Amino acid sequence: MRSLITRALRSFAILKSILYLYGLVLDYSDAMIGGGFQFTNPNANQTCGCGKSFS
Repeated sequence: MRSLITRALRSFAILKSILYLYGLVLDYSDAMIGGGFQFTNPNANQTCGCGKSFS
């Protein structure tokens, strides 16, 4: 397991997973509708209808 530190965020990932997370953008919105964490992953081939999971 590796620790990745980017600006003020520390995350932990298994080394094999880091290649899938490369280029991922994590954003947060406090909007009443649709708020929360938003993941934008350029490596994703497909996403579900809600946009929360990808493959």
